[in-house]
Amino acid sequence: MIHGTLDPMSQLNFGRLEKNTTYLIVGPRGTGKTLFCMLAAISFALKEWRSLYLITQSDLSFKLAENLIENHRLPIKILDSVIFVRPTNRNVEPRVPKLIEATRPSIFIFDEVIWGYGNYVMENIELAVYRSRLLSNMLAEVHSLRESLGFTTIYTADTQQGGRILASKVLGYFSDIVVEFIKQRSYQTSYRAVLRSNELRPKSYSYTIDKLGFHIGENN
Repeated sequence: MIHGTLDPMSQLNFGRLEKNTTYLIVGPRGTGKTLFCMLAAISFALKEWRSLYLITQSDLSFKLAENLIENHRLPIKILDSVIFVRPTNRNVEPRVPKLIEATRPSIFIFDEVIWGYGNYVMENIELAVYRSRLLSNMLAEVHSLRESLGFTTIYTADTQQGGRILASKVLGYFSDIVVEFIKQRSYQTSYRAVLRSNELRPKSYSYTIDKLGFHIGENN
């Protein structure tokens, strides 16, 4: 596949990102979830559409953004259309709707939305239940705002962090399209993306990751 687009859905041969649609990207660490988010944010920025991007991991996300812009030969100023927010604590869910109302984004991205959930399950089940309620309330409020404002939503979830059930039940309920990234055991650098939706037929493609994004294998 020739990288003629930064739209991650297009790079994966799954169509394109649509407005007023919620995408859930699930899979283990290192399969491209953050890459998907960053490509989406930059693709919207190319159209001068604002992105609200919640980062719960490390500064590697910023480095990834800079590398993608450099590799695609884009001006660094394009990141002016991306509002990065890095929560200072884990109880960020109640503040998310207010952030959306204040910024009015064309796309809202919450990378690792079940951040720290696995740790809570191991440490304190009551706290984990409380956090799941906060998450459910946030998802419902964001869904309502999406219906009125028409923005695109992307959530990612690491299914190795004790959150597989939460991802499939709570997040899945509020998602229109689910893309699962799977590591292929036979190849260390090859993965498989599986698209599931109530409106679309399931699709599956093997892919690799390079400096420009996702690359669909020739044998699909």
